[in-house]
Amino acid sequence: MSSTGSSSGLSDGATRSRVVKALQISGYHFTNATQLPITDHHDNVTLVNGYRVSDKTAVVAKVSSNSLHIEREYYIIRQLYQTADGPLYLVRPLEYAYLSSSGLAVAIYADAYNDRSPNRTIDDIGTFLRLAIRCTDIMEFIHRHNTVHGQLNMAAFCWSNNDMDTRLWNFAGSGSSSSFEKYLTSEGWKKYQHSQAIMENRLMYISPEQTGRTTYIPDHRSDIYSLGIVFFVLLTGQLPFDGGPLKIINSILSRKMPFVHDIQLNVPEAISRIIEKMTYKTPEERYMSMHGVKCDLEECLERLKTSDTGTIDSFPLAQHDIASVFMIPKNVYGRQDIVSNMMHIIEQFVNQYKPSKIRRQGATLTASSNSDPDSTEQKSAPSSTTLHEHDSSDLSSVSSRFVSVNGKQAATVVGIYGPGGIGKSTLFSSVQPLARKSGYITSTKFDSRNKVPYSGLLRLLSQALQQILSETEEEVHCFFDHLKAWLGAQFSNISVLADLVPELRLLLVASGYKNDSTKKEISMKVDNAEARLRFHNLYVEVFRAVSHWRMVTIFIDDIHQADDPSIDLLLALLLSKVNILVFMSYRDQELNEKQSEILKNEYANIQFIPVGTLKPDASIDFVCDTLHRSRDTDRQYVTPLALAIHRKTNGNAFFTAQLLQMMERKKLIYFNWEFNVWEYDLARIEQGTFLETMEEDVSFMVNRLKELPRHGQQLLKLASFVGDTFSWSTVKALMEETFSDDGSDNDSNDEDRSSLLSGDTSEFSRKSKSTEDTVEERRTHQRSYDPISGLHAVIQEGYIMQLGADEFKWSHDRITQAAGELVKPAMRCKIHFMIAQHMMQEEEDMDIFLVADHLLKCLDLLLSLEDKSSFRELFFDAGNKGRQSGAHDMAFSYYKAAIQLCDPQKEWDDDNYPVTLQLYTNALGLSFLLGNNETTESLADNIFKHARTPLDRKPAYLIQSHYYLSIQKSFEGRDFLVTCLEDLGNEKLTFENPEEAMQKGLDQLEKAIGDMDIDDIANIGLSKDPYVHATAEIMGEL
Repeated sequence: MSSTGSSSGLSDGATRSRVVKALQISGYHFTNATQLPITDHHDNVTLVNGYRVSDKTAVVAKVSSNSLHIEREYYIIRQLYQTADGPLYLVRPLEYAYLSSSGLAVAIYADAYNDRSPNRTIDDIGTFLRLAIRCTDIMEFIHRHNTVHGQLNMAAFCWSNNDMDTRLWNFAGSGSSSSFEKYLTSEGWKKYQHSQAIMENRLMYISPEQTGRTTYIPDHRSDIYSLGIVFFVLLTGQLPFDGGPLKIINSILSRKMPFVHDIQLNVPEAISRIIEKMTYKTPEERYMSMHGVKCDLEECLERLKTSDTGTIDSFPLAQHDIASVFMIPKNVYGRQDIVSNMMHIIEQFVNQYKPSKIRRQGATLTASSNSDPDSTEQKSAPSSTTLHEHDSSDLSSVSSRFVSVNGKQAATVVGIYGPGGIGKSTLFSSVQPLARKSGYITSTKFDSRNKVPYSGLLRLLSQALQQILSETEEEVHCFFDHLKAWLGAQFSNISVLADLVPELRLLLVASGYKNDSTKKEISMKVDNAEARLRFHNLYVEVFRAVSHWRMVTIFIDDIHQADDPSIDLLLALLLSKVNILVFMSYRDQELNEKQSEILKNEYANIQFIPVGTLKPDASIDFVCDTLHRSRDTDRQYVTPLALAIHRKTNGNAFFTAQLLQMMERKKLIYFNWEFNVWEYDLARIEQGTFLETMEEDVSFMVNRLKELPRHGQQLLKLASFVGDTFSWSTVKALMEETFSDDGSDNDSNDEDRSSLLSGDTSEFSRKSKSTEDTVEERRTHQRSYDPISGLHAVIQEGYIMQLGADEFKWSHDRITQAAGELVKPAMRCKIHFMIAQHMMQEEEDMDIFLVADHLLKCLDLLLSLEDKSSFRELFFDAGNKGRQSGAHDMAFSYYKAAIQLCDPQKEWDDDNYPVTLQLYTNALGLSFLLGNNETTESLADNIFKHARTPLDRKPAYLIQSHYYLSIQKSFEGRDFLVTCLEDLGNEKLTFENPEEAMQKGLDQLEKAIGDMDIDDIANIGLSKDPYVHATAEIMGEL
């Protein structure tokens, strides 16, 4: 995939020619191709003109390597086109094909024109109004069919000189109103920030809520904003804002857009006011519907026709606006006091925060700060301290709201707790914009299904570095100097962390830092406790460097689901007095003892905020806003419905929203078009077979999911096993390749599926890697499940949200839990295996911890395979990586799995001996470290039985010695070391007359030195004999 239009593989004429040649699709003939900028899709799209052979109908093919967006766009257009009025508003979809030989997705349309925008100013007001009415008519049509475009711009329409022939044909956002924050704070944005096409075709048209920097969630009103920008460009021939990407974003958020009539004097002020209302910063101030915009535009056209002077008199706007689109409000209800308290904490932290940046001045590095030097922490020398040095003597008494420890500001932790579904995550969203104004914000959500060690904490550092990388090149280089100076001697170990945080590696590359050690093999030691401390300390100090560069606010969701290594690392961060503000949400009844330590430590200023269920008044406000009813005049009408819902949900915000959506789908809540209001049927609602109470009960959501089409259900089933975020390519492959049976989960299908459990990780690529598929084979291939259909269904229901080109996330963990319940227990281990198989195909981007975690959950199945070698190797590699970073429990579980998968007849033969020896030795070290005495003895016995040389046995001797010392058997521990020395070829030590033996050794040393010239003594080199080194190590232990 290419990253920019200029350097793309599909950007030059030669490549476009090759694209045309690749389009050998029966029934069509293609001629020339043109390049569609990257900004219209997540990847480059080539437009190819042609015709259908049978009737010479002109067609346009969209060609891209991004099959998800091309196929989903085609699916959305086809679904809408098949409605009664669809042909009036959309281009005609003819065919979708995937060319496996070239990896290109192709969507073919008729009634399309390969001239994507007028590229001119519309001077005639009547012409503009007719075209604008046509555009609002089109958008009203798609909104009426529960579809939000999400990325409207000039290229979204297929323009025509005849206004009525203008049609919608570009759903670049795949029909979802996504946030663009990933372009502003991620590695991907670095590729696009210098692209003028991005500015003109994407950023300029996004609404404030789509920047991810407001409390509002994008919805159909984002389309109204974007269409207002389209109208502005059509009338003025210019964009509303100028500058670089960050300046544009700030303008979208805070700058008032210029009036159209101030730029084009011939434009009536009434039209300018309509565009102003369409583009207000807050969604509530805009039009509520495209219908309201269209009515005002039609009023303008009518007044223009009847005016002798060609003017349009002003009139009240939005008189015919309606709220016909059903949507659940994303506001915070009944939590105003909590939000105010959280904001107050943020403001107080901002007031006490003082940066301490280390900047380069000439050949030296100096600390710069806007504060009193005495109040900031200065580092004049490299720090090599470890976490052991932070003891209780560093603590002073807690005498204020913010704790100060030895003059250093301690971390501030705010615990937000309560049962599931009450809106803790929404509270985070409501205060994040305030925190973002003052510095960096990072967020993570722990996932109980995939407890990959450190993944949540590494994501926090990753996001902070993403935001640094989004700044100017000069600032990035300054931060690199700051980081290097701050870490001092520890900077030499930076590659350990860079291997786990891609953004850190990007920072090193961007700053011209090269270190070949970043690619060296992991070196294992017998006891890796020190490695964990070094890793923890390095992470802490990098985070400390970031926190001194700019204020950092951390949001951690579901701390009760965190893995133990992440808890250890988070505790290390808090104990190290890093000046950060941390918000944590959790279910207080589900915390284990280790997780509770986070909230009990004395090194941080910890505050607790309980969150309860909604009160009846808050529920009434919620329902009023959902039905677009006044909280004052219509409150009496809404109250019976709101109280009925409150009784059934016990005030749980999540279930309240789900119940309202279900009622709307069942038409118990409906829009009265005669009176333009939302109404409800209370009698039918009270007679409904809903649960008497839904709090803490997942069965309600399970029943809701069962109402989905089978394609949507299957997608959610599989995605629930992948994690809180999941790859579309993974789920699609599972749906197409793995579950191509009758669609049920009955045990009768196990035989069909067992053919996949062969241990051959190429299973998922058989179709693409076997014989070359023809388009005809692609057309006739009948799938039991349609992934695109399922994806569209679940996105429309709001169960999942798109994060990136291939990444999606669940909107709530209750939905994930319910989706998992749809899968029968007998199938669960097989799904884990199938997911792991697919992920193992993606060698470059494979998350080895995630794959190993899936394989652990199907270990019994792996044991039944004939060829286990690839899975054993993966467990071994995952154990090594986890051991290096200090995730000892997780690494030990991987090592144990690898040992279980060993073939007893072959594991110690010549081919497998080196790996098997290292596996058992590493497992032995961790077994001792974790206190698994029985396993320690068993592993040691195996090593002593099979190890071939004294050097191979030496680590086992050492660990056995440490083991006996730990259980108060010092003489047995000493005897193991003596035996080891003897095994290494040394004389047997006796302890009968140690002084005499020592004197004898000293005499021998003195004689040896005496026989040498004085100049030769200084040139004595280190011995190259490994047995000498091993002997010295054992003697040191003695």
